Amino acid sequence: MTALFDTSFGQKPKVKKSKENVTTKTVDNKQNSLQDTAFLNQFVRIYADSILTIVDSLSKDTNYLKSIGDTSIFGYGEFAKAEYKIRFPARPLGWTSDFENIFTTNQINELDSTISNFEKETKNEIAIVTIDSSWTNKEEFDDFILTIANNWGVGKKGLNNGITIGISTGLRKIRICNGYGIEEKLTDAETKKILDDLILPEFKKGNYFVGTKSGLLALMKKIR
Repeated sequence: MTALFDTSFGQKPKVKKSKENVTTKTVDNKQNSLQDTAFLNQFVRIYADSILTIVDSLSKDTNYLKSIGDTSIFGYGEFAKAEYKIRFPARPLGWTSDFENIFTTNQINELDSTISNFEKETKNEIAIVTIDSSWTNKEEFDDFILTIANNWGVGKKGLNNGITIGISTGLRKIRICNGYGIEEKLTDAETKKILDDLILPEFKKGNYFVGTKSGLLALMKKIR
């Protein structure tokens, strides 16, 4: 479920520098059985000349909790020179991966703690990721967030009980990706209502943490 928070409402987000160094991996994605050639070529056209680092789109961190607190998360990668090479963050920074720097440290800790306690109670996993607008565009945003969700392995293996909340204030877009194991408890209509009623009104005012936290708690209530 994707939403665009109209730039005619609220304050325009301040431009912040994203974290420059993101751990990445390189792979010949022709071997990627999870993505078809058309999908890969779509990303190649966007990122082939990018000086941003690249990552193996097959790479999955299924042991999600091990990534939390990993001090080696940052490092230099390569330029995207060859066909089929695309880049994504190799793994999350925690339950909340604020690559766009829209949250304070205390806010990130609060979101991480809330999600961690929820995961221990229910086994459901929720990831929040903010991305810099230079990483993608509005047209490719949905696929970008979905691919991150798949690559990071959000949700327990075999259960598909993960939710990924993808945000770009620069692109004025947000997407919530629900795993198949979540859909019985949380429908697309219910997800849209949470977006429309709780998240977007705050985002339009520039209150990104308030909107994210309110939406997060509402999602948790639905799938608890």
